[in-house]
Amino acid sequence: MAENGSAVRLRDVGDHTPSLVIEHVGDNEAQLAFLNEMLRVSKSVYFTTPNRWFPVEAHSRQLFRHWSREHFDRWARTRKNSSYLVYPALNLLGRREIERLLKSSRARRWTIYANRMFGWAMTFNVVAAS
Repeated sequence: MAENGSAVRLRDVGDHTPSLVIEHVGDNEAQLAFLNEMLRVSKSVYFTTPNRWFPVEAHSRQLFRHWSREHFDRWARTRKNSSYLVYPALNLLGRREIERLLKSSRARRWTIYANRMFGWAMTFNVVAAS
């Protein structure tokens, strides 16, 4: 797979279920290409992704720092072996970004489920079909 996800080519399957992957395929364009490729080869897709706006960032366990991408990237660059945390290697999505992604994709139907902890949406499960 290319670093930005653009070289992803999947074989045809019935359903596709990547979990906690879409935030790692690159920028918004790469995420859209990845989603469209899953929808090309599958009747439906299901994916899970952490909520960008949950107070604790799931990969680094940092509180609130990830709410500012620039601040989070600057912090991550100072950490050893943390290149996977720096944009676009980590491109977190909130509900609005997921909705925008789905509207731009070849998905015709979708449902977004919020998995909550203490009232906050911690992760999102997305079911989409073309």
